[in-house]
Amino acid sequence: MWRIVARTRQSERELQTVQQHYSSILFYDLFGPLMTIRDVVHNAQNLKAKDQEALLDYATVLSEQLSSKVRGMLDFTHIE
Repeated sequence: MWRIVARTRQSERELQTVQQHYSSILFYDLFGPLMTIRDVVHNAQNLKAKDQEALLDYATVLSEQLSSKVRGMLDFTHIE
């Protein structure tokens, strides 16, 4: 009986660790770039065409990086 309780507590701690890890990823690796993309697009709306192109290229790179991170998060094959 105590072994089952100990395993359950260990599993709960492991789950909390995974949740904290993914919460950190969500905040820093996803939310941050989304806000940057939003700001870049907003700023590009007020610039000349040449400057807009550079900012929008940067937004494209950020969105591609973000997409890659989301795909990586959705790949549950690495979680045992």
